Amino acid sequence: MKIRVLFDKNDSKDSQLLNEYRKVVDASSIVSIADKKGIITYVNGEFCRISGFNEDELIGKNHNIVRHPNMPSSAFENLWETIKSKKVWKGIVENLKKNGDSYFVKATIVPVLDEAGDIVEYIGLREDITELIEKEKEIERLNSENLKNVTDKALSIKTSQMLASVPVPLVSLDKNSNILQYNDEFHDLFDIDTANDFLTLLAKNEANIEDIINFDREEDDLLDWKDEMVVCGEPFEVSFKHENSGKKFSLRLKEETENSFIAAFI
Repeated sequence: MKIRVLFDKNDSKDSQLLNEYRKVVDASSIVSIADKKGIITYVNGEFCRISGFNEDELIGKNHNIVRHPNMPSSAFENLWETIKSKKVWKGIVENLKKNGDSYFVKATIVPVLDEAGDIVEYIGLREDITELIEKEKEIERLNSENLKNVTDKALSIKTSQMLASVPVPLVSLDKNSNILQYNDEFHDLFDIDTANDFLTLLAKNEANIEDIINFDREEDDLLDWKDEMVVCGEPFEVSFKHENSGKKFSLRLKEETENSFIAAFI
């Protein structure tokens, strides 16, 4: 790797000091230098290691070579506006490795000025914070899961209270029309000989709303049966009449949420 020297090579003292500074920076930072157009003129070993590109693949290329599509263009517009104004830019950047993986850096981009105060090039110093970002995402995911579990539990309690308090056959269904909860009135509605198989499924928490529609279809006990059930989540109604018991009921979609809904048999 070529060693970049910013001082006069003839000044051995300054050159030696610069090399010592370089060793410290290279050991702790991901470093790149770019010209005024953003073309890479230098990268250190850490830059190559974390990006997966070798030096020859990076030198002469624009920094876009490691730009991740997740990064909004507005972020880079702000970056360029800042450093072209001869100010230091700092921020968190998601970059793209050669193999397509992401890595996150805490970046500081510094414009280098000549004696006339004009920008000569830009030096980028970066700290790898990928592990920290991934931990934060995992914590956020766990918090989200916990919040969902608490919410689901609260909704379940609310649903249970509703099923117990309303004197109408009610069931709670998930988005796939599986029966989650039901009240005594609902169970009593099927307390007939032909519904034994269905009640067995119900007791095992394996009953689906279609089991209601299809139970004992081969018998003549269900008269005036009509199949108007459609994809779960869309309004539907199914009517039944049980000849022997004289019980009549229909399924109507009463309330829908993102994950479940309540059906009443009236």
